[in-house]
Amino acid sequence: MLETAIGAKRRAAKEGHDVIGYDFTEKCWFTTMQGHPVGHFDKFGTFYEHKCVYMPATWNAERLEEECNKFAYEDWE
Repeated sequence: MLETAIGAKRRAAKEGHDVIGYDFTEKCWFTTMQGHPVGHFDKFGTFYEHKCVYMPATWNAERLEEECNKFAYEDWE
């Protein structure tokens, strides 16, 4: 769980991930590889995908934050 887009940029570079996202369910930034959903399993093994926005790791931190805010604003209008 990452608190900032800058932290996510650093983690993506360190781990070689190509996607940075914001998880609205957990309220945190994350990094992953393209095609890997973010979510959790319940005790019965059912996977629940979190509400997230996925963006290219090549974007700068400011653009990541702008797109995240834009997504949140448009999605909850």
